[in-house]
Amino acid sequence: MSDGPHEPLTAHTCTPAASRVRDTAAQARRLGHMVARYGRSLGDIRHNRALIDRAERGLTAHEAFVTLSLLAGSLDSPGGKGFARGPAGPMPPGKDSPPRDLPALHRAIARLHPGFREEWCFVAGHVEAADGRRFGVHWQCTRKAVLPGSERGWIDRQLFGFELAITDERGRRHTSTRTQCVAGLSNEVTYETNPFVLRVSEQGLESRRCGSLFPMRIQCSDRGDGLGIEVELGAGGHVIPWCGDGAFVSDLGTMYDVANIPLSGVVHIDGEDIAVKGHAWWQHAWLTLSFPEMPFGLHRPLAWLYRQLNLVPRPISWQWLFIHLEDGRALYAHRPRGLGALTLALVEDGRHRFLADGELKTITETLSPKSGVRTPTRLRLSSKSEDLDVELSPWVEHQDMQLPDLTHYREGAADVSGTLRGKEVHGLGFGEAVAFEAIRRVTRRRLETLGLSTELTDALVRRSWIRSAFDE
Repeated sequence: MSDGPHEPLTAHTCTPAASRVRDTAAQARRLGHMVARYGRSLGDIRHNRALIDRAERGLTAHEAFVTLSLLAGSLDSPGGKGFARGPAGPMPPGKDSPPRDLPALHRAIARLHPGFREEWCFVAGHVEAADGRRFGVHWQCTRKAVLPGSERGWIDRQLFGFELAITDERGRRHTSTRTQCVAGLSNEVTYETNPFVLRVSEQGLESRRCGSLFPMRIQCSDRGDGLGIEVELGAGGHVIPWCGDGAFVSDLGTMYDVANIPLSGVVHIDGEDIAVKGHAWWQHAWLTLSFPEMPFGLHRPLAWLYRQLNLVPRPISWQWLFIHLEDGRALYAHRPRGLGALTLALVEDGRHRFLADGELKTITETLSPKSGVRTPTRLRLSSKSEDLDVELSPWVEHQDMQLPDLTHYREGAADVSGTLRGKEVHGLGFGEAVAFEAIRRVTRRRLETLGLSTELTDALVRRSWIRSAFDE
């Protein structure tokens, strides 16, 4: 499915202007009204009434992220009505093919895709200073649409969230910033295409050339957390589309990764600016996470069956990792929990191949002090067909981060060692584990953020949003 009318390909600019909402109170009221409107579009769901009432009183950008994550029915077909679905963009034709038309590919991916409800991009990399100190860097931008529509003024209906984390390998510590959440209707957001620019105050990304994703500059100034970066992703890297064609699981949207990107610049930590260089991994996805419309109301029994199997609705839950080997080869793997087998790709000699016999095993789990659950930390990745057997050993035990909707997840820098085709290999990697936390615990944390009464919070947690809108 193409983007169709949802995805204008012409260059455009959304810069701060006098027409954008500057007054904080007015912005909160307008944003709250939009969230309430979306909540009512899901149908008369008893679970949602208190959340809609709360939204009508006004919401900050952070509270809007949280409220949208709590609304029951958002994963059912009415929740995705008006949003685009399916793969988008000229991805490589075949599982093992490199991109044949890089300029066309870059034009399609070097921008936001507002027709889809959710979107994110992140860079994760390992860098080294002149004195041998090593740092893991992870910067992420998240976009979520409050209401559908990609026509003029679409940016006013968006929410943006930013996170930064730096792992100090020598100091054995991992530090992350407070999540910065901003509404698109504020006067803080600058978005341009050709070249791709997304900036909020002193944080954001900027492609350096028209019609190309890289080189790209990423900046995140220290906002009181003691952390900051100003780095550049160089030209190069290898594009790996998810599932071989960019299709996200269940045809929800599009995702791709780029391996082995040169990375250089400055990291700011503890008041010190440190020049560094290394390599990074880039990921970008746009999707609409909801059931598609189906004839004769067939989505209702399908949704009921999925819920009985405890598959949805719940946050996307997966493990993901990448590895950069010292010899220039790369590996990446992802596994949705309970929804499919492991996908494993090997990058070498300018090509990528998907391996059908990959296995990912957890060697060690660690109890997270933030989420209160055990998540995989030390991992073993193997493939019999390639005689692959490598381990990821984390630099630091706890490497937690938090999304704008208060989902805790692990994003950990690691050393890699093992064998590939009978030869010893070494490298660096990142291991990710998302949405391992119990849904009721997450629900309570989100509700408490909205300042609802204890009695109402307890009642909504008991129901939780695992219960279907069709249970009414």
